[in-house]
Formats: sequence, structure tokens, C-alpha cells
Amino acid sequence: MPVEIVRSNIVDLIKYSTKVSAYVNAANPYLLSDCENSGVNYSFFDRFGDTFQKRNLETLESKNLRKLNRGDALLVEHVDEKLNYIVINAVSPVFKYGDEKELSVLRKCYKSIFHLAEDRKIERLYIPILGAGSFNKNEKLPYDSLFRLAYAEAYNYFVDLSKRGGEELYHELKSIIFVIIDETKFKMANEIHNHHIKHNYKKKILERTACEAQVHYYRSVNERDQFWVTKRFRQMLLFIHYFLIGFWVKQVSGKLSWESRRIALELMPLVKITAALIMISIFSFDIPYNSLICIIISYYLILDTLVPLAAFVFLNDVLKPSANPIRSLVLLLLNYVELLFMFGVIYSSALGIGWNGLSISLNVNYGIDIDTNTITSLKGPYILIQNIIMGFFNLVIFGNLISALSPRKYINQ
Repeated sequence: MPVEIVRSNIVDLIKYSTKVSAYVNAANPYLLSDCENSGVNYSFFDRFGDTFQKRNLETLESKNLRKLNRGDALLVEHVDEKLNYIVINAVSPVFKYGDEKELSVLRKCYKSIFHLAEDRKIERLYIPILGAGSFNKNEKLPYDSLFRLAYAEAYNYFVDLSKRGGEELYHELKSIIFVIIDETKFKMANEIHNHHIKHNYKKKILERTACEAQVHYYRSVNERDQFWVTKRFRQMLLFIHYFLIGFWVKQVSGKLSWESRRIALELMPLVKITAALIMISIFSFDIPYNSLICIIISYYLILDTLVPLAAFVFLNDVLKPSANPIRSLVLLLLNYVELLFMFGVIYSSALGIGWNGLSISLNVNYGIDIDTNTITSLKGPYILIQNIIMGFFNLVIFGNLISALSPRKYINQ
């Protein structure tokens, strides 16, 4: 089985070592022994002594390195009188806030490990749960969050591997075995493993659901923000998500797979545009409708788009960054069209003018003069609200466009 979980001390497994097995050490940047008499790094030094440190430092020096950066890993081949074994020293982040910036370093750490194992043609890789020890003293992140991240990285690695296919698989990593010593944590890990293993590595999984991510973001804001006003405003933005239909679509689709959530999020703007077209079509015919209900529905759907956008701006340091900036820009443009259509629904419903409501929405957006009688007939600040919302949206799109066009490295460079 590609991903496995065993209950043991990782150093106890080294006696079964083969030429195609490797064991991950939760090392510190200088590859030295820790002061604390506990943890994975201590176990390696306690079992193999000074020779373990000597070989680590020799390998570090041979690479012209003084230390490893957090998120990096180094493969070291140890030759003992009784046993030869391979250790991959990995340096996880120190969790100060437990935010996405620190988690991205941890993800990089696992990817570095897998890359080294592939290059060395390792088939069986034994890994402890990184970041769960001395680097997480204040428990900024609960153990189950760290395990879910590790498990998702390993599981999705094999999903990507299966897509490569062909003869490449012959020398690829065959198994990633997570080693957990605590019985309670082992049982928790097994429950997560049994839940995902039924998918048989066909689709990528998420390390957490939308609700779990929201709790994590709330905790990060609480830890990071020192000013009462900014803290409460950012927490309010997170809390409002629970009342939005888009959030629950994300929650439900995410439980199926990573791909299901991606497709659902990409379809949401198209579904809303279609709904707006249907409503405007209804207004064009002599079909009875309640104007107030249509306006409320339209503003709710506008809020469903606007709140995540505001969170994207004001929670940028907390939220997980977009995996594809170009995709994000395309979705923003679809959201832009969606909002224009929704304001068209509002004008059509308020004035009973069918498709002409969409024309008013476009005229307001592009600063074209509107008939005075039309403005008088609108009993509400609809035009002002549209100008504020679309102005904010224009600024966000402009900022993302600049970011997308900024110089970046290409694959062949």
C-alpha cells in the first residue's frame, strides 16, 4: 500500500533497513543534537551517538553548506560496523503563529524529502509527523492538523505519480510509512487513513475541509493581530462566510475530493450568471414575481461573491495563497461579469423593465449618463451601492493583473 501508518519508534525500524529504505529525522538547521531528551532527533543521537553527528556534518560540509534552511532536507548515508542505513534530515518550521506562511514551509519540507527519495531511488520511506515536537511547543497547531497535512502531501504525491504512468514507476517511491509512537495519535491517524484509502489514489485529497480551514484562519488572526479593531474586523469577515452558500458548496464538494472542490468553485460564477439571465428573462414576460424577494436574492448572491473577495484582500497574510494566479484572475473576471448581471436583475426587478435593467447596470458601471426619469423611479441607493462595489472590484482586478504580469521564472529557465 503506497501510504501506511505504523506504531513504533522510528529508530527501532532501522534494524530492518535495506538499500532501498530511508528514515526521516526531524533535525535542527545545524544537524546537531537537541538539548531536550525527547523527540525524534534525540532518538537518533541517543541510538547512534557521535558517529551519527559526525557523518551528518561531513555530508553538510561536502555540500558547502553551514546549515539547512527551514523547509530543506539533506540525505545522509550512514555506514555503521553492524548496519548501513540512509537518513534524510528534514528541518521543519518553528510555529510562531501556525499560519499559512509557516505551513507552506512545512509542505516544502515534505516535497524536499520526496524529491531526495526519488533521486536516490528509495522505495520505502519512513517519516515521523514533522513539526509536532519541539518546534510546536506552544501547540499553535494541533497534532491532527499536522498529520492531515503530512497525509495529504503523501497521498497526493502518489496520485500525481499514478498520472505519470509508464516505465517511470519502476524506480519510483513505492511506499511512504508514517511512524507514530503515541497510541491515541496512532488511532486518530488510522481513522483519517481509513477514510481516504477507499478512493484508491484516484483523486487528490484536501488536508482540511472549508470549516476546518476557517477555524484555523480564525486562530491565526487571534494570535497574530495586536490591534482590537483589525482583529475584530478580520474575524467578522471569517464569521460571515458561514452564512454564504458558496462556503457550503466548498465544504461539501471538498469532502469528495480536491478536484470536486476545484470544479465546484469554477462553476459557481457561471451558475450565478445563468440564474441572473433566467430572472431577467422572467421579468421580460408577463410572469408574476415579487420584486422585493428578487432584490434580496440578488444582493445575497452579490454578498456571496464580495465577502470572499474582501477576505482575499484583508486576510491575505492568513489565507492559503492561490495555486494558480492566472486561474484566480480568470475567476475574478467571471465574478465581475456576474456582479454586472446581478445588478441588472436588481434594476429589472425594481423597475419592471426586463432586459433594459442590464443596460442600466452597464451604463452605471461605465459612467454613461442615465435617463433622469429612470433615476427618479429607483427608490433606493442602488446606483451608489453598485458604484462602491464595482469600484472596489476594479481595484482588486487591477492589483491581480499587475501581480499576474510581474516577471516570473518559466519552466525551461
